[in-house]
Amino acid sequence: MRIVVCCNEKMQVRANVRLIQMWADYNNVIMSIDAYSCVEEFSIRLSDVIPYDLAVLDIEMRNMTGVDLAGYIRKNDKNMQIIVITDLEEHAEVSARQYLVKPHKPDKFIAVLDKAYFLYKKSESEFFIARRDGQVYRIPYMEIMYMEKCAHYFEMHTVSMGQFRIKKTVKAMLAELDNKLFISCHRSTIINIAHVAGVVHNEAKLEYSDKKIAISLSHIQAVTKLFVEYQQQKPFWA
Repeated sequence: MRIVVCCNEKMQVRANVRLIQMWADYNNVIMSIDAYSCVEEFSIRLSDVIPYDLAVLDIEMRNMTGVDLAGYIRKNDKNMQIIVITDLEEHAEVSARQYLVKPHKPDKFIAVLDKAYFLYKKSESEFFIARRDGQVYRIPYMEIMYMEKCAHYFEMHTVSMGQFRIKKTVKAMLAELDNKLFISCHRSTIINIAHVAGVVHNEAKLEYSDKKIAISLSHIQAVTKLFVEYQQQKPFWA
């Protein structure tokens, strides 16, 4: 598990890192952890490093808060889990499970880490196996945005792993995927509802892109229903 801690106070960075390390040791979690006390340095490094699985943000600065940084991260990485530690009660009132309010007890921090690790393990266990250029790839479900049928093959489009060409029928492909995430929106197209920002008219707009996927009239009701269900059950730090 790849974790990053960012706080504008070095003492708080060390405290958070120490608690995370204790939690990892106790639970036998293999992890790597990076720490930053400069939010600007971290925001620059975001585009250069391997994506993190979890970000712990404890920042209250004049130009950028932990909430601002979380928004910046979300524009660049849809799947990273985010915990914001704040002393602003109004943040907790909006969505308490996204935030730890200072002063927080270690057991509350550990409980949030437990939940983050559960979601991490769950996402790691849900994947699709595909071949490309003679190599076998393990593609997490959350990497898959959509796929289009071209003749006998699907062109699978992912977030960061490029495209894959897979020979399957629509029925066979859907049978291999999680029906709580993937749905046919046209006789030749399957989308991952987790990457849909909204369903407008007869189109599904993908998050963080200008891509729009056409939805046939026969599929619009099912796609809209799955989209609403996913949004209602969406992980609390997504």
